[in-house]
Amino acid sequence: MSRVVDLLVNLGSQDAHVRRGAEEVINKARDENIGTFLMELIYVVRDESIGSAPRQQALILLKNTVAFDAKEDENKRLLKARWSSVGPEMKMTIRRELLNTLGSVDRSVRHIAALVISNLARLELPVNQWPDLLNGLYGACQIEKFQEAAIITLGYICEESATCAPLEMYLQEHCSKILECVISGMQKSDPEICYQATQALYGSISFIHPNMKIDDQRDYILKSVFNNCMHRERRICVKALECITRIAFEYYSILGSYMHILLELTVQAIKSEDEDQRVQGFMFWTSICEVEIELQMEGQSDDIQRFAGQSAARVIPLCLNALLSQEEDRAEDEWDTFAAGGVCLQSYAQAMQGEVIQHVVSFITTNINEADWRKKDAAISAFGAIIEGPSADHLGNIIMQAFPALLNFTTSQHHKSVRLSSVWCISQIANFHASLILNSFLHQTIHTAACLLQEGSVIGSKACAIIHNLCQECVDSQNPDDGVQATNVMSKYFDSLVRVILVAIDDRNNDEHNLSGAAQETLNSLLSCAAKDVYPSIHGLIPESLLRIKANVDIVAGAAADGQAVQRAHLMLGLMCGTIQNISQKLGDELTPDEGNSLMNALFSVVRSHGGLLQGEPILAMGAVASALKGSFVQYLPEGSRYLFESLKVLNDEHLFKRTLGMASDLCFSLNDALPAEFCDTLIFTLLGVMQNEELPQISKVHTLSCLGDVAFIIGARFEKYIAPVMNAIETAAASVKDVSPENYEMLDFRDGLVEASCEVFTGIIQGLVEHHDRLIPHVSRIAAFIGEFGTKEGMPEKCTEQCVVVLGDTLAVFKSARRLDTVLHELKAFIHDQRMTAMIQRAKHSDNESLRSFAQWTQEQMVEFLKNYMNLTGTGH
Repeated sequence: MSRVVDLLVNLGSQDAHVRRGAEEVINKARDENIGTFLMELIYVVRDESIGSAPRQQALILLKNTVAFDAKEDENKRLLKARWSSVGPEMKMTIRRELLNTLGSVDRSVRHIAALVISNLARLELPVNQWPDLLNGLYGACQIEKFQEAAIITLGYICEESATCAPLEMYLQEHCSKILECVISGMQKSDPEICYQATQALYGSISFIHPNMKIDDQRDYILKSVFNNCMHRERRICVKALECITRIAFEYYSILGSYMHILLELTVQAIKSEDEDQRVQGFMFWTSICEVEIELQMEGQSDDIQRFAGQSAARVIPLCLNALLSQEEDRAEDEWDTFAAGGVCLQSYAQAMQGEVIQHVVSFITTNINEADWRKKDAAISAFGAIIEGPSADHLGNIIMQAFPALLNFTTSQHHKSVRLSSVWCISQIANFHASLILNSFLHQTIHTAACLLQEGSVIGSKACAIIHNLCQECVDSQNPDDGVQATNVMSKYFDSLVRVILVAIDDRNNDEHNLSGAAQETLNSLLSCAAKDVYPSIHGLIPESLLRIKANVDIVAGAAADGQAVQRAHLMLGLMCGTIQNISQKLGDELTPDEGNSLMNALFSVVRSHGGLLQGEPILAMGAVASALKGSFVQYLPEGSRYLFESLKVLNDEHLFKRTLGMASDLCFSLNDALPAEFCDTLIFTLLGVMQNEELPQISKVHTLSCLGDVAFIIGARFEKYIAPVMNAIETAAASVKDVSPENYEMLDFRDGLVEASCEVFTGIIQGLVEHHDRLIPHVSRIAAFIGEFGTKEGMPEKCTEQCVVVLGDTLAVFKSARRLDTVLHELKAFIHDQRMTAMIQRAKHSDNESLRSFAQWTQEQMVEFLKNYMNLTGTGH
């Protein structure tokens, strides 16, 4: 025992040599016999005569060995394997001693034991491996020396459920008993127990729906929370306010009869002397507004109870008052009364739209011309807060009147905070009411933004948003069907803005304000809205961009560069890849082979600087260059495909994986007939290989199938040799989602995505073989079986039904004029004679979805024509 204690003490040694020696011995003991190792730790944990530090180390080692909250899938499997290898008797001993440790006299030991138990609960409760845990904690809550730690443990377990759906489902089945212990704790006079119980309630809010549906139980729960909102202890009050904020989001629909109490409690909190209480009071109403905004966006206006409108007269004046509280040197990212009040006002504006103006306009007009910078700043901040929400009909006249003053407030004679708020307000107008600027104030706005950009510092960085938002409006207002614009309102400013932006990109004196990064993003926005008449300038921008890419690659490669400079260079390289992407997309066929070669070499240098692994930005840029160069891109395929296939092995980065698939589709589309057979083989079988990998996230399987559909459509008849293994992959994936519980929303989403993506593959195969329909015949029955399973299933989203209907129609359209209709009919009998197919089409024809009805009608016409042709050719009435 003493040897183990000495090792645990040495783990905390300041001497690195001593610490490393202890780590080596401990790791060896763990790897040689995990059971013995854990039992030795437990013996230390339960011995009250041993000092606090070794016992804490023992618990931390225990947690890290079998119960660490691992984020990586590989680590999760390792921990589960370790714990599974421990014998059942040892497990029982470990569980029992951990529970006993909750009664330790050492508070730190108790708290770490609670954390270990909660992490083990994440592993064991969903699979019913520790069935008496909750009962043990319920009992411990009734014993004084265990009570605090038992409630903390329940709180940790509830918190774990937020990121573990199986655990949340398990706890929902036991939520009544959990609530009984938690609410009892919230009513204790001991402030520590009361606080920890309130914290535990906060963690349980997402899974207590059964209790919240029952009036008496809901009343009891909310009364306890309301009481703690007025608790004499500040931290308990703040935690209870956090609870009602979360309750507002989870249970909005049942808050009507409690809203008068909630209004009084939150107004009282906002008026209190305590900053945290004020912030939480505002957050409650922000949450209410966000629910009403979401309901409005989802077309569920009948479910909106208008709590925002009913509370506006009481809460909005408090939001405006909060804007007067800004300190002289307040940090921009500080979350305080000023920030919370401003965000709350923005939420009210989005929820109430035009109705919010009457509550704010007098504050703006009263304070906008005040000499006191705080009042002027508050008025401008309030104006900026209500820009998003009200329509131009409601706000247009006010903007037109105020805009010249806002431009003036950005100049140097005004206080720094007033200037920054004015720039932000203008950028808000450029974001949500850009047409007013484009039609009336464009020249003045561009001039102001350019001057601010040249000024540098934080105000230059913020001014970038004005240009970005105006450029985005030009992009959004363009009709894609009109083709490339000959010119637009930004064309005459293009060259002058580029010059100013490039200077800002090269400014190394304002790294703390991210001026270079903001300027590079602004350049990308300017390129995205560029019209045909500035293409000569875009050609001239290529060598400028290449110089800056090389400079940043050199920084990354330089041994003498400090970590911060390298990090900044990586950020800039990502943004510069976006520049290459925009240049390539704009110039398209006008990108010369020499320019394309320079851009690809630059992109390869960026990838090499990242250790040869593709990142998101270079992927998108390479795809854009490939689209511009078309078949001549084949010369870059050897190196580009090597990076692509390496990146397809990175399964735990969903974002990177999706972008890599997108690049694969872009390459196939761009090269088409020039695609080497070897590349196609490697790509398809790599994709099929990752589909079989258990580590591949479900959403990535969906994206992989979509990519296979793209490739099938693009390479046409050459896809024939891959059809059978691709169908096998689809059927394997589909088998896992044939019978999904209606309550398993994660699997339902996966099923729906899988059906859509599979139908994309079928469509790609069918369209690709339209001139070689005989090669499709052997696979028709498998397609039919898939549609029969999912296209006719009750509860499937209309989008999935539509895809299945389209596949059925496409198949019939391909074969309706085939000469050997007797052979085809044999293969298609699952389509033709399956009553579910007829029912699917009839149901689709009566849908409220116009697109689905149209496809159903078309598919029925294909079926009728197919049968008519068959009877004409065979002379039968089959």
